[in-house]
Amino acid sequence: MDIILVEQNTPEWDELRRGKITSSAFSNIITGTGKPSASRDKYLLKVAAGAVFGVVDGGGFSSYEMRRGHLLQPEATASYCFANNAEVATEVFCVDDTGFVGASPDGLIENEKGGLEIKCRNIDLHLAAMREKEFNIMTGDIPQVQGCLWLTKYEWWDYMWYYPGLPDLIVRVYPDREYHEKLDNYMGTSIPRLIEFINEFKHKYL
Repeated sequence: MDIILVEQNTPEWDELRRGKITSSAFSNIITGTGKPSASRDKYLLKVAAGAVFGVVDGGGFSSYEMRRGHLLQPEATASYCFANNAEVATEVFCVDDTGFVGASPDGLIENEKGGLEIKCRNIDLHLAAMREKEFNIMTGDIPQVQGCLWLTKYEWWDYMWYYPGLPDLIVRVYPDREYHEKLDNYMGTSIPRLIEFINEFKHKYL
């Protein structure tokens, strides 16, 4: 794995992501319950389009929650650092040895083998989570968090919900070996499929 220093949401970051299966979209490869995703080929076609035609996968779509999370991420990271006496590297992009899989962690904990994933949910969801007996990772976020652990081979990942003025919610997630074995298998068939799509587009249109 290579770790590249780059600011997120910049042209340089977009270029690094182009043509790669990224952790924020791992749910298109594997579901939170460990099953193969039905949307795999549809997603891989978008990734192939990025590789061949320069179109960034996702078409630039950004939901309200994504935009809000981007704006709040610096203060969320500062809150995490203060509470945990930690230093966090936020401007990084991780690429696997094949060059076809990447991740933009919200943070890598310096001098540790750990990472950080921040979610800024709406207040109703945050309050509901505060009332739970035990805070835990949402099933829909498992592909991204376990995917980052799988890619980086790090020892743990802190999954954090942040809402200004409310208590931070954090749970430490450890590698799920069974889940990683499934991701190995699914990615092992997805990368050749991606290459197949890339070659098809090149042959027909370039």
